[in-house]
Amino acid sequence: AAATGLFPNVLAVAQCDPSPEIQCRAVNAAVATAKGKEAEAAKALEKLLDCEHGMVLASAARGLGALQAAACAGRLGALLEDPRMLVREACLAALGDLGSEAGAQAKEIAANLRVPLLRTAACVALGKLGAAGAAHVSDLAAYLEDSDARTRMAVGDAIYEMKAVVPDDVVARTAEILSHQSDRYRSTAAAAMGAFGPQKAGQHVNVLMKMLRENITTETTFSPAYGAAIGLGRLGGKGEVLSRYLAAKQPQIRAAACQGLSQMDKEAIAYEEQIMGCLNDPHAMVREAATRALA
Repeated sequence: AAATGLFPNVLAVAQCDPSPEIQCRAVNAAVATAKGKEAEAAKALEKLLDCEHGMVLASAARGLGALQAAACAGRLGALLEDPRMLVREACLAALGDLGSEAGAQAKEIAANLRVPLLRTAACVALGKLGAAGAAHVSDLAAYLEDSDARTRMAVGDAIYEMKAVVPDDVVARTAEILSHQSDRYRSTAAAAMGAFGPQKAGQHVNVLMKMLRENITTETTFSPAYGAAIGLGRLGGKGEVLSRYLAAKQPQIRAAACQGLSQMDKEAIAYEEQIMGCLNDPHAMVREAATRALA
């Protein structure tokens, strides 16, 4: 459609086709081909928010987020009370895509933290709202010990994206989790530490440094070394330490070091050549981590 200028046709299919599956595909095609006609596409997709079919409604919501249709933020926020999880998850994603433009919906997004099936999506959305999301940093921090590892990681990521001023009690509670009996909880707490900044978390750097040398669990992404590498990378100033672990014996730790260096923003440029050397590592997990770090 992009090559042949069929935007009006796919938009018409998105609005009128009797098959929900085809409508969803047409919504995606309309969003992909709407260059220069974003307002027209947004107007059509907003009408689909009244659709009775949850799958179509969810596709329209995600499309509005992709189109940066900030004028629809209120309607998307209202749908966060929809009984269908599919719809609410799509609206959370769309509001996250709108970023600070959706700040007025922060309270409604935060309310979805109480829904286990939507908790991770709500964390991600709040992290993209800027100052409006930062007002709920304590609500987020309550889930640093959630049973779902994805949620725990999303909490740390959200706080990091917010650049929020984190209350001292949240930092203290996270520090306690660094001594948790489960390595997975320790891993996500270590990653979250990096979101608190050197002033708040600097005193815990030595703990993270020790975790870098620990044995890893079966799932690399939830190992102490992985979480510590992310935390140290986000805190900054530890590039020399992390780069030394690119030559570690264990491939899991080499992969973690790549991931940690990737969190250092502009500081990581100084280590680009060393990360590139990992593209020839004999272990796929290291090559994959290096590829992500260089992206």
